[in-house]
Amino acid sequence: MASIAFMSKSSATEQRHARILAAAITNSGQKKKAIAEAARASAAELYQWETGRRPVPPERAAALARALGIENPADISPGYAEITSTHGTLAVATRPGPSGNTQMDLAIANLQNEVHAMALALGAITAVMVAHRPTEARDVAAALRRNVPAKYREVGLIHELVQVLEKNR
Repeated sequence: MASIAFMSKSSATEQRHARILAAAITNSGQKKKAIAEAARASAAELYQWETGRRPVPPERAAALARALGIENPADISPGYAEITSTHGTLAVATRPGPSGNTQMDLAIANLQNEVHAMALALGAITAVMVAHRPTEARDVAAALRRNVPAKYREVGLIHELVQVLEKNR
């Protein structure tokens, strides 16, 4: 998860992002208070980002980048780079989506990343179960057939999982 990464000590990558941010702030010629307001942040938060004490949170990166004329918010936020690097979410995270609210669009992109990761994990678990516990795999398939509504069983991920779980029939 992106939020867990913010708990760790500052890395070389985060320091590089901070140097880019500091240079952009200096080159902008704007007052720091105005920049902080544009990013919906306090002056103290901007100072922490600029000095590398804390990384720029992904939900603030797009507004901050716009205020400073930075084309790619990932240049100043390692978290933003992480969110937008997952296949299938780049368009949602880098341009305003239907909501026009970049913060909400980032939250949606993050949820999409989590769902994609869960689907991959379920696929791996299913493959191992079929190979090593075929009887239990068939039991899980039967439970899914009994307990999941037909509209979810007939298409999509649940359908694919049931097909794999019943493979040895």
